[in-house]
Amino acid sequence: MNIFKTNKIVQDNEIVAEILRNRRKEKNISLEKVSQEIDIHIKYLKALESGDFSAMPSGVYGKNFLKEYALFLGINYKELLEILDDKNYFSDFGRTCPLKMKVEFTNSNYAALLNFLWSLFSSLCWCLSSFC
Repeated sequence: MNIFKTNKIVQDNEIVAEILRNRRKEKNISLEKVSQEIDIHIKYLKALESGDFSAMPSGVYGKNFLKEYALFLGINYKELLEILDDKNYFSDFGRTCPLKMKVEFTNSNYAALLNFLWSLFSSLCWCLSSFC
């Protein structure tokens, strides 16, 4: 005899996703229409409605997509943030932005950099000495 009842543990991002999805369905609006209206790619709208925030752009872009979508649906954006409870769903951790370039210096990088700077300095000194 099983006396235990199993309950699904719902995460904060799933709650926000359900609120967004239900409101859109209440308004009887397709994701394609929303995408056209607020100019957010449909893949990001699907990610928001599925709670897959890891598929969102990092940082302020992901937060702004959530904000714009919530405003479009007439949902208080600040309440959604309270549900997320300051968890960093849109952080840069583990993701790279194609516009950012991370450079890791190794000994060979330092040697090449020093060689370049020495050449630049030498050229500058030669130019200055030829004008004096």
